[in-house]
Amino acid sequence: MVPLKGDFESQQQRRWRLADKRVVRWGELQQDDCDFRSWGKDEKLRDAGCAYEYAREWPQFRCWLLLTGRKCKPSGIGAWIEGIRPGLSYLSTSGWVTWLRGFADELAANESFADVLHTDETKVRDSLAALPSYSLLPKAVELPGRHINYPGSQDVLIQICWRHYRNTEIGKEMKILAGKLGPAEEPEPPQKTGKGKRSDAESLLDALSAMRLASHYRTRDAIKIFSEIQLGYIGREGGTDVALSNFSKSVKKARRLFAKISPFDEKAANAVEFSERQRVEKR
Repeated sequence: MVPLKGDFESQQQRRWRLADKRVVRWGELQQDDCDFRSWGKDEKLRDAGCAYEYAREWPQFRCWLLLTGRKCKPSGIGAWIEGIRPGLSYLSTSGWVTWLRGFADELAANESFADVLHTDETKVRDSLAALPSYSLLPKAVELPGRHINYPGSQDVLIQICWRHYRNTEIGKEMKILAGKLGPAEEPEPPQKTGKGKRSDAESLLDALSAMRLASHYRTRDAIKIFSEIQLGYIGREGGTDVALSNFSKSVKKARRLFAKISPFDEKAANAVEFSERQRVEKR
């Protein structure tokens, strides 16, 4: 007997509630929650660790991974949730959902990536074999649909004359076209130069670290800690602390990104300001 639509949705909601009870929420910030130096400089671990740590910020997403993980029996909840949550499309098509499902239990328990490595580094490194085709950020030019709805991306219909032009000539025209078609609200990012040059993953991890610190510490203390643990060199000269303006930029960068790519339209758990967190805890 095929269950009625109402019965089916009730069953899925019940399964969701049961799984949600297993998802550990955030408490006091621990060192491994913001200090990624133990693995953040390892190119083989950095992208995966970045995806994992960002996923920790979304309780509903972690719950969904638990319900659709590799160890679970097939059910309709994956399609049920995906059908009502189009925000999952980017994470699904980028390939990271497949990898994260392998760590659904660890994410449900809200273990840090450093803890996961310490517990079973072999599992993590073996899982990385599938990652070369994945990327945290799109390439400058991708096939349509490769990174659906990624913030700052746009599908543009163009015509290329392959018969009469070499790839270098086509590339020059693409540069001119990018200048004409680029949206005003998406200016070119600053060029990476000097000792401050960092990978995209390092930049994302520093932003995440800054956001978490800003949520759990007063600004002065957060900056002092961040200055010691950052992966890159953000506005720090001669051993001094990172400038307030540069620290604030990192915090805002993480909050904007979370707001744009949230798979369940939920705020990052540590996006809340320190002052607001204090008010909530005093109630």
